[in-house]
Amino acid sequence: MNSQWTTNNTRGTIADLGKTTYTYSASGKLTARELAFNSRPGVASDYQRYDYDYASCLEAVWTPASKACTTAPTSASTSVAGLGGPAAYARTYAYTAAGDRSQVKRFDATGALAVTEQYNYAASGTAGQHQVDSIVSTVNGTPTTWPYHFVWPRRAKSPQKRLVNSAQRTMECPS
Repeated sequence: MNSQWTTNNTRGTIADLGKTTYTYSASGKLTARELAFNSRPGVASDYQRYDYDYASCLEAVWTPASKACTTAPTSASTSVAGLGGPAAYARTYAYTAAGDRSQVKRFDATGALAVTEQYNYAASGTAGQHQVDSIVSTVNGTPTTWPYHFVWPRRAKSPQKRLVNSAQRTMECPS
């Protein structure tokens, strides 16, 4: 799909919900998405860029102030310059050699690093080595004291998430 136009017809009034345009790489990966409102020229478009690593895993998504910006933030970034649009943000993703997500960095509208999530897995060669064991979040440079730990019931495809050192809140996930 290259573009999609959305309107809403309520009681005879047609509202422009925007036209979304998609851009793809030669190999078919989504590289950009833009939501624009042609009938509302004063409304800023929402433009997002996507970047991938050598294994085609999503490495970064961000909202540059200019469509000409093609420099993606990396997992080593501590800030991101030149964000823009109505909902400016950036995210970077890192992976282990086995392809498991190891880190997510979330940047706020100013480009400052807001949250880093570190994903931890069971030791290589053990049962469940690709099942996330815990996620530790660091917010504005301060590690949380309550890392999320996941318990994988036998033969379950979804974990039970436990928030450690809290009121033992448990989210039950269907198997």
